[in-house]
Amino acid sequence: MKINFVFLILIVALPIIAVSQDFPAKISNQLCKCIEKNEATNLDEMRPCYEEIVVNNIEDIYRFYKVESKEEFDFNKFGNEVVANLVKECDYARLYLTEPDNMIKGENKFGENLDCDKIKNGDFYYLSFNQMTKVKDTTFVTLHDGYYKEIMKNGRTYSLSRVDWLTDCKFDLIFQESNDPFKNALSKKGDEYHYEIILSTPKLFVIRMNWKNEDYKFELYKIKKR
Repeated sequence: MKINFVFLILIVALPIIAVSQDFPAKISNQLCKCIEKNEATNLDEMRPCYEEIVVNNIEDIYRFYKVESKEEFDFNKFGNEVVANLVKECDYARLYLTEPDNMIKGENKFGENLDCDKIKNGDFYYLSFNQMTKVKDTTFVTLHDGYYKEIMKNGRTYSLSRVDWLTDCKFDLIFQESNDPFKNALSKKGDEYHYEIILSTPKLFVIRMNWKNEDYKFELYKIKKR
């Protein structure tokens, strides 16, 4: 999932003093309250809240990151930290920053005649909606020797997790590392995510993920070997 914001702020030189290590979470909490109050349902509607909160907190932002000019400041890292906290902690925002079509509601008829062995070693891909470009991005996945590796952004970034198979069709992913700004901000080493294969076909697997007491699904398509 790729999420970013437009940063339109003026920068001033500031002294370096201590700020709470929970500062990105503080900004995310303010943003959560603002977008819920304004009933924002997409990134364009959330942006005014973000820009207002950044301007109101600019002195603390610079103190926290220990910079004195906009050239020193990593806007991308800051934006990913704030949005990752928003996705993790803001129930209202999560409804709109994740993909509603992928949420599982009520009973389903999945889970019959599963063949899960073929997922344990192989190459796959899945599609996710990019809310900035309004198109679907492709993430390539390799499962091999107990590891789950994702390749994103045309090979520029990756994410690596260890696989713990609980049953033939249930497994946990234990996050190890990533150089992707959003995924690295969203997870720390050792974080666990719970998955279950709920449908298998010769071409794809449908996988359910339980996160924050909600069930989501995504389709992992097999890559044919030439």
